[in-house]
Amino acid sequence: MLQARLKPLFKSLSLDAQATKKMLNDPRELENLKSFLTGLELIVEKKEPVNCLVTDITHIATCGVKRGYEVCTFSDQGRSLDEWEEFLYDRELHQFSSDSLKAEKELNEVVSRLDGENRDFLRFDQSRLDNVSFYRWSWQPRILMWAESDGAHRMFKLRYLSKLLNKKIELKNHIRTYSLAEQRIDTFAQDNWFLIPDSLETAETFLRISAICALFIPKYSAQTQIFPTQPPIPSSYSKYPYCLRLSFNNCSFRLMRLKAHWNLEPIAKQAGLFSFNDFIAELLSKQKQASLEDFRQ
Repeated sequence: MLQARLKPLFKSLSLDAQATKKMLNDPRELENLKSFLTGLELIVEKKEPVNCLVTDITHIATCGVKRGYEVCTFSDQGRSLDEWEEFLYDRELHQFSSDSLKAEKELNEVVSRLDGENRDFLRFDQSRLDNVSFYRWSWQPRILMWAESDGAHRMFKLRYLSKLLNKKIELKNHIRTYSLAEQRIDTFAQDNWFLIPDSLETAETFLRISAICALFIPKYSAQTQIFPTQPPIPSSYSKYPYCLRLSFNNCSFRLMRLKAHWNLEPIAKQAGLFSFNDFIAELLSKQKQASLEDFRQ
């Protein structure tokens, strides 16, 4: 009886699995996803010194470059910096590819301008750039994000000219690496979690699902709420009291929890609900694979 009543309601909350995965894995949404997972107490953070080359940077976060009446955003469309080079090649980069002397002069000018800017977050000393923030996500190991919006266009040009002239320009600072916490995920995955759309239209559905569960599930209470608003793992230092809600690309979502002993996971999946457990398991698999590859190297 419970399953029969819930199944049509679950169907109304279904999501396109492939499109949802693509959105959650979009490089533009890495910080958003990380904050969401941090609120669920599923992320561990490590800060350590790092030396890398300017060509190692793959993305620049949250930055806009005004060009005439147009605004170019390096994070737009989830493009990598390699893709941006192709996009901007005809407009401004082609002039350097056929003139090495011009490229060399431009590189020196960029270095000189960066060297002359007396700012705490950006120091350029010959071939070394200090006090830059780098970010990496263990489940997306091929992405190295530079998170300084000011000076982004010059960093973009510096990267291009460095590759063009085959000159190694070293960056030195600290990198923050975010990783999934396996033990916490084991605890989290004891319940079945599903990502569902959150809107005024679905609010009534939430109420109907909660009412049906309260009617049929013994000891259904605030502790076993199907739509919790607090982290599933108690924490005295959580900064995300509403962490179970998430917004991507003007779309809002929240998590629905089905206790394992309710045996509702099969009909939820049949109805097309997006399994957050499966999504987290995929991220963890990618993280383990990346760690194994690092070990082999």
